[in-house]
Amino acid sequence: MWRSELYATEVHEPLAPLKYVLPVYTAPIAGEALLSWLSRLAAMVGQSPLLFTRHAFGIDSLGRPEWWRRPTTDQRDRLLAVSGLTPRQLDRMTLQGWSTARNDETDTRFSPRRVTHPRQYARGVRTMFVCGECLAEDEIPYLRREWLIGWQAVCPRHRKVLMRGCPHCGWKLSSLWLRGKEPIDWHRCTRCQGALVLDGPRAIDAVITLQKAMVETKRRGAGVIPGLGLIQWELFTVIVDLVLRAVWAEANIDRREALFAMVAKDLSLLRVGRFRTNWKGNYGALALMSWILAEWPHQLRRVLEMLDTPSIDTLLGQLDELTEASKIRARTLMRDVLDHRPQTAGWRQWLSGLVADGMDFRALAQGAAEWRHIERFTALAMLSEGRSIRDTARVLQVSTNMIKRWIEVGSTYGVEAVLRRPLRITDLTNDQIGEIAAWLATMPRPSHWTGDTIRSEIAARFGLMITTHAALRLFVENHPRRPEWSKRSPVRNDGTGTR
Repeated sequence: MWRSELYATEVHEPLAPLKYVLPVYTAPIAGEALLSWLSRLAAMVGQSPLLFTRHAFGIDSLGRPEWWRRPTTDQRDRLLAVSGLTPRQLDRMTLQGWSTARNDETDTRFSPRRVTHPRQYARGVRTMFVCGECLAEDEIPYLRREWLIGWQAVCPRHRKVLMRGCPHCGWKLSSLWLRGKEPIDWHRCTRCQGALVLDGPRAIDAVITLQKAMVETKRRGAGVIPGLGLIQWELFTVIVDLVLRAVWAEANIDRREALFAMVAKDLSLLRVGRFRTNWKGNYGALALMSWILAEWPHQLRRVLEMLDTPSIDTLLGQLDELTEASKIRARTLMRDVLDHRPQTAGWRQWLSGLVADGMDFRALAQGAAEWRHIERFTALAMLSEGRSIRDTARVLQVSTNMIKRWIEVGSTYGVEAVLRRPLRITDLTNDQIGEIAAWLATMPRPSHWTGDTIRSEIAARFGLMITTHAALRLFVENHPRRPEWSKRSPVRNDGTGTR
């Protein structure tokens, strides 16, 4: 019999109340983050923030590195008992009471990686964004609480884009600084000791206005967003995620670049500024959202049509951890664009036609005996259900180029061609090699031809599905740039795989 069956026990012992007071104290600065205040205290006793919080409060930041954003009840009690802070002072340095939704506070929340891989494990290292002009003006440098929210992009006071790296050595500002052995001076880089002073690029007014509205909406749980009116914070994050997914997960590069060029023109960005804008970062995401919200929902329809994205319902179905209630509210907010449908008449139409004719890719995958067939049938099933090429590649753990190759082969030569293994040179007969070589010898050498281009041309002309490596080898050996470019003997097949 276990002792726990006889006596009331706890899973773990509660944190013991602390019986001492810190020998140092400094008052928090207005708008300062708890992380910054702890760093200043640690510097007063000559310790790193990580070591100081462990010794002074018994809090291990390695297990929960961002505890300072929303301390637990035990952590809050310990801080109040030892630090000399009042509850009001402590709460003003945290995000306690602020609304949170869809992991909106995580590092670089609006990056393509977060959109395409929403379930990626939380990184132990946080990239921090700061305003170099604010730090330069501070007599005592400190981190603002709002800087540490994952989607912050600009400093509304100086109207500048926040920087994420040292202006001298390029070392990224991150939470790795907290793990060092020395105190932190927010005036200087821990790597090169250069001053963190940078006259960053100027932010456009539309982004500054949108960020201010987002901060107030997050603080209160609901607020007025330009273009949308009164809206809940959780619903707004759904709209942002849907737009970013349409841009980064469902559009090809050419269409996306054309969209960014149009946004830069409409927002009066200089031509050089269009290339300096980091569209994969927070500032680029807010610039895009400010452009869309300026003429909502007309601009949203332009984006969907220009990128030729799936329908709104399809995009909502691809968002991670979306409740049915949130989906209904999002559909209501975007009711004017619910009729959008993709116009692409290529491989999606081909797959839709096969499904309409009764082909069940899921059933074919379950009945297949070889893994190669199971993998390809599963990919076709996911694509026919509306999943993107990138999502399909991630689930099957293959490259996006591999998925595109299966689509190209299947839509051109049929599903059976997708299942066949590509031929190597040793699989070809001498007659087949001779026919391909004779054709290549009469062809000019286009500079833009790649292995995939050559492979596709050979498949179209000779009906042979060969590997990309085999296509390149045949091309190089049978059509050199100059007669003396290659002195190797031409390719032949004598059954041994030699030249």
